[in-house]
Amino acid sequence: MKAYKCYASIMADGQLSIPLKIANKLKTPTKIRVMIFVEEEDTEWNDFTMTQFFNGYSEEDSIYDSL
Repeated sequence: MKAYKCYASIMADGQLSIPLKIANKLKTPTKIRVMIFVEEEDTEWNDFTMTQFFNGYSEEDSIYDSL
């Protein structure tokens, strides 16, 4: 089994569009195994971690800002 890694797009009609560079390496017709990773921005988690970080910061720490 060979594995290729790339970014792909899901078209409006549900078809998966993969880069030609990889498509040209595949025999057609063929079945492939697909694993989908969707990048999602978790704004709640980002806001929480930023708040917690700055809650631990005190004015006494500003001495390190000029190093």
